[in-house]
Amino acid sequence: MDDRNRRTTAADDSWSGVQSIDNLLGSSAGDTGQASYLTTFSGLLYRLLQVLSCLAYIEVQSPLPFTTLRCQPQPLCLNMANNDITLAEKLAVIPHLAIGMSQGLIRLATRSFTTSDGRPPTAYKDFVYATFRHFLSNVTIKQEKWLSPSTETVYLNFARDKNFQPDTDVLPSGLKVHWVGNKSADKVFLYFHGGGYVNAISPAHLEWLLELSTDLSKKKRVAAAVVGYTCSPEGQYPLQLEQGTESLKWLMETQGKKPEDVCNSK
Repeated sequence: MDDRNRRTTAADDSWSGVQSIDNLLGSSAGDTGQASYLTTFSGLLYRLLQVLSCLAYIEVQSPLPFTTLRCQPQPLCLNMANNDITLAEKLAVIPHLAIGMSQGLIRLATRSFTTSDGRPPTAYKDFVYATFRHFLSNVTIKQEKWLSPSTETVYLNFARDKNFQPDTDVLPSGLKVHWVGNKSADKVFLYFHGGGYVNAISPAHLEWLLELSTDLSKKKRVAAAVVGYTCSPEGQYPLQLEQGTESLKWLMETQGKKPEDVCNSK
């Protein structure tokens, strides 16, 4: 058995006894409405303006470090220092977004010709889905990562917006675990955010976790532990699996949680 297989097998063994969210919390988890993952039309336009302003700022202010940029909300260029992306690649984002929006408008214009079974329930969702289908299918991983702040930045901004004290634990390896809810809760939802192991967490992920933990805490105290795993391409498989295993062991061995009191999701 080669080293990679040994590492993944050892990681798999560490998850025995961990509960699914349905087994841990019962059917009430399914009653919690998920936070909307849709971006508003005005938000989409604002993102385009952010790209333009970010490009202009970098070109004019160079060679100031990108990490010194400050604006509200966090600038889209915040992660550029970690990504070797060219000016041409940055500029290419603009036509992709513009064409995506035009696809959304075309979808709205033809909406009345499609059956109700083959379209989203509202024109708003129809526009957003069509826009992002084109945009996300045409941008590169580097472009997508350039447009996204880090998981830690998103978490800190979310905590500020929701008026709660951010609580982050740093594990021995440097891996960070961000808490949504009180870490002394009876049950812990160990959460691996979506994004294809490429993109950082989104505010919508955190919004859903906050609503879920708040709703479930009416019956038993529940908190979410968000694993800030290393995204690709910086983090290569099976690093994310190992980080997930490390966070689980840390919960049980350092935080004193029992396997039956932990559920995991991604």
